[in-house]
Amino acid sequence: MKVLNLRCSLDHGFEGWFASEDDFLGQQARGAVECPLCGDKTITRLPSAPRLNLSGAREPPPAVAPPAAAPVAVEAGATIIGQNYVQEAEQAQERVGLRVQWHFIGHLQSNKVRYLADWVTMVQALESVSLARELDARAARAGRTIDALVEVNTTGEASKYGVAPDQVLPFVRSLEEFKGIRIRGLMTIGPFLPDPEGSRPMFRLLRELRETLSRHRQQNLDPVHLSMGMTGDFEVAIEEGATLLRIGTALFGSRPRKS
Repeated sequence: MKVLNLRCSLDHGFEGWFASEDDFLGQQARGAVECPLCGDKTITRLPSAPRLNLSGAREPPPAVAPPAAAPVAVEAGATIIGQNYVQEAEQAQERVGLRVQWHFIGHLQSNKVRYLADWVTMVQALESVSLARELDARAARAGRTIDALVEVNTTGEASKYGVAPDQVLPFVRSLEEFKGIRIRGLMTIGPFLPDPEGSRPMFRLLRELRETLSRHRQQNLDPVHLSMGMTGDFEVAIEEGATLLRIGTALFGSRPRKS
């Protein structure tokens, strides 16, 4: 597969995956390539940017960028920007706008949804019905659908958020009434261990849970994504089937510790 940097006539940047350049040109001529942000089909190709070696990953990784670095990430070719904190997400979005997809990957409180609902592409940490209800209501007001990943606590650590593995299917079933959100898969945070192999059982468990979900039929369920793997263990995550990675530290360095 070949990854091409593309832009629509409304100046939204994104990446497309094609069998070859000729495949892209053929689809472009047929009007089969469209912007995932606005649906525009007037698409042009941009020069390729350097990429990390992420062999096996089906999606480009979100660049978890500090607000001031977001424009730099976009100019370097990033098409997905991830944010952990609502205030920083707002600041980054003000700098870049809708030229990229916006993923919120941190813990999201229901009372903060209103700040993101008009423009966030995906919420990667859905782990309560109350949050799903608020996302659904805000999406309806904005006339849009918000993609979401169910966060799963695969390590069993009390310090981590997420649905217990044996509750994933019941939890997803409880979300069926919410038409303003679309469940696109699962997310987990592996253990923080010196050896990345320590994350493999958790990543494998998440893949198996996604396989179980894929056999469940639900109108707002399309579980194509596995968001797992960070800077310290993303290679193992790819081997276990990750489609989305969270590698902000590799791209931008460690965040300064809060005093």
